[in-house]
Amino acid sequence: MLLWFFISVLAVSFICSPLLYQALKQTSFKRLDIKKDTTGAHAPITSAFGLGKPPAYRAGGVLFIPAILLGFGGYSFLTQSPIALIIWLWLAALFLFAFLDDYGDVGKGHFRINGWVRLLVIYFFSVLCAWALNQHGIDTIHIGSYTMDFDSWFILVASIWLAGWYTASVIDALDGLTSTLLGTLFVFLFFLSLWQGVIIGVVLSLCVIAGLGTYLFYNIEPARVYMTETGVLPLFSIFGMVTLINSVEGFSDFGGGIPFALCGGIIFIITTASSALQMFSKKILKRKLFIVAPMHFLFIHKGFSQGSIVLYYWVVTLIGGVVGILYALGLSHSPFA
Repeated sequence: MLLWFFISVLAVSFICSPLLYQALKQTSFKRLDIKKDTTGAHAPITSAFGLGKPPAYRAGGVLFIPAILLGFGGYSFLTQSPIALIIWLWLAALFLFAFLDDYGDVGKGHFRINGWVRLLVIYFFSVLCAWALNQHGIDTIHIGSYTMDFDSWFILVASIWLAGWYTASVIDALDGLTSTLLGTLFVFLFFLSLWQGVIIGVVLSLCVIAGLGTYLFYNIEPARVYMTETGVLPLFSIFGMVTLINSVEGFSDFGGGIPFALCGGIIFIITTASSALQMFSKKILKRKLFIVAPMHFLFIHKGFSQGSIVLYYWVVTLIGGVVGILYALGLSHSPFA
């Protein structure tokens, strides 16, 4: 069954992606002018890496997220799992909202969703998802060797965890970076979920790996598409969900999911922190802390090639993933620990 889900998602995404890519080309989802920002003002240095490159298109998530939803939806239908259905509805709502957000940036109406409004909507969906999970008896989280029974407070903790990973989406917009790092982490999550017997995590990981295989074909340098909100919001949400479900009572007997996310996702955490510190410095200190943020744009400014940045980031992610998976196996008293 697991192989069927993987093959179906891979086949659907590969067969449909050329048609969807042509649809992006024929619509208004073109990359914004690299010489100007969305307000028409002179663009900051963060867009300099696009100079001289062929045109790319936004909303690249439409190339593979529908296939992921189809594959996981099939699993939910066949198993009649209420937990799987809750997760599927949550992901579908996030995908539709993200598509609307991308369309607002470059669509005919050129309406834009305020950043704080976007965060509130994402958090609202996460609260609904966490509440539904809590209604099905999920309220205890294992973190490492610690077990915490949150009862109804699970809704707050889980929603912050799920919505918080969206902030890592600032790492998008570099050829092959997001898909390479997330693809690597989901391979680790596949084995972690398989080891713990968390089938929902196994299926989600397989669906994402298959979908990213298609997307990477269009995103390797020179990129023809970028995920933008349509891709990064569902993907980072799935990452948060799979790591959470690998740490909750009833699915996992040991808390390897959350520690793995903190180790394997170290690049995402550092990248998000660099943007947050930059914003804090500009608002409070009235000056920039870095020449440019997030961090990978700073490396571009220093003269690093995109390919070398992707490679260095991948190595750090791989090391973090190995550390995280070994720690998780150690918690389970595995003979390999």
